[in-house]
Amino acid sequence: MGRSGSDPETGILYVNASNEAEWISMRPSQPVESITSFQLGSQIVQSMCSNCHGNPIAAAQFPEKPPASLESVAHRMSRPEVESILTAGRGAMPGFGYLLDVERKAITDFIFASGKNVHLQPGELDAQWKDEIPYQATGHHDFRDPDGYPVNPRPWGTLTALNLNQGTMLWQVALGTYPELERRGFQPTGTFNIGGPIVTAGGLVFIGATMDERFRAFDKDSGEHLWEFQLDAGAYATPATYSCNGKQWIAIAAGGGGKPGTRSGNKLYAFTLP
Repeated sequence: MGRSGSDPETGILYVNASNEAEWISMRPSQPVESITSFQLGSQIVQSMCSNCHGNPIAAAQFPEKPPASLESVAHRMSRPEVESILTAGRGAMPGFGYLLDVERKAITDFIFASGKNVHLQPGELDAQWKDEIPYQATGHHDFRDPDGYPVNPRPWGTLTALNLNQGTMLWQVALGTYPELERRGFQPTGTFNIGGPIVTAGGLVFIGATMDERFRAFDKDSGEHLWEFQLDAGAYATPATYSCNGKQWIAIAAGGGGKPGTRSGNKLYAFTLP
């Protein structure tokens, strides 16, 4: 599920969600006597972080590289910053305060490609990593048909308006489309989406988030699709609104990349009426 936007005057919550099938399998655990800090980190990232960040590049027992969304972290942050985020969270990422110090260090070792020669002892690990746990999850994997589309029924992504005062759904629409299916005459199918909406006093809901790299506006009362703009990269962020010289602007960052695996970008778009 994405982030949400709310209208305090009406009590309506607007939230986007992904609905693409995934699969998870189990495999025998590696005996802890032979595990290094780097290997432990690769196992934790593969089983715990893949839902949001994607699977590590190698789907092996011990992946040698993190997914692209985490690989870039080593170039943007310090180890203390990463460990702090793992503990307390930041933005849409929750904190994992239950992690042992050795587990938190192992994750950062994997991200920063260190700890490959630091062998851990069984006594250093929590019960979840001891030999009594015979199997572990391989992480989240896309479940696709032969053409590369999700196997489950559409829509594969939605934007929904919920009336919090009545506990009812006001409307729901498909969010996003696959351009190839669109060219073949399919109605918007929805796509995996990351990022959230913003609601304006003018009665609009703005959202990027989709893999088709478009920025859209919907009528907040009916869900009617009113406008869209093709970006150069995916806008996997929540829009911002501000006023400048008496005019209201809507801005969105289009960085692309990340778990959706679309092309990367480096632009910030800002829109206003003439």
